[in-house]
Amino acid sequence: MLLHGLVQTERYARAVIATNSSLSPADVERLVQARMARQERLTGEDPPTVHLVVEEHVLRARVGGTEVMREQLEHLADLVDQGVAELRVLPTSLGAHPGLGAPLFLMLTPEGGRRPDMIYVETLTDGVFVDEPDRVARYDTTMSELLALALSPSESLSLLGTVVAEL
Repeated sequence: MLLHGLVQTERYARAVIATNSSLSPADVERLVQARMARQERLTGEDPPTVHLVVEEHVLRARVGGTEVMREQLEHLADLVDQGVAELRVLPTSLGAHPGLGAPLFLMLTPEGGRRPDMIYVETLTDGVFVDEPDRVARYDTTMSELLALALSPSESLSLLGTVVAEL
C-alpha cells in the first residue's frame, strides 16, 4: 500500500508516519530520522540493490499531497536511474494477485543468490522475521509469481514517468 521505507523521501515518510495518531510529533520526527538513517546503506560501501514490486495504485496515491508525491516519484526514478533500485509495477488491471495481504521484504543471501534466507513481513504495529525454510519457500514462490505478473523494468519506469506527468 506504500513504497518501502528504504526508498521514501523524508516528506513522504513523515506523511506516512504522521498518520499514526498514537505518535507524538517528537515520535514522528524520531521515526522519520531513523528511516532516513537506514537509507544511508543505499549509498554506502557495497550497497544492496533494492528490487521493488509495487502495485500501480501505490504510485498514484497522493500521499502527503501532490508536491510530496511528485518529489517521491522523482526520487524513485532517480534511484532506478542510478541502479540503486529496480522497479516492477503490478498493473491495477490485474485485480487480485498472489501478493495481496501483507507487504514483504525478501533478504537475499550475501552471495547474491536468488534464494532468500529470511523474510521480513510488515504488520500494522511492527514486523516479523520469518526464517523457517518451508515458510521462506512459500514467500519466495509468491515473489516469483509476482515478478512474472509485473511489468518489465522498462515498462515500469515508463509508467512511473506517466504518473509523474499526470500530477
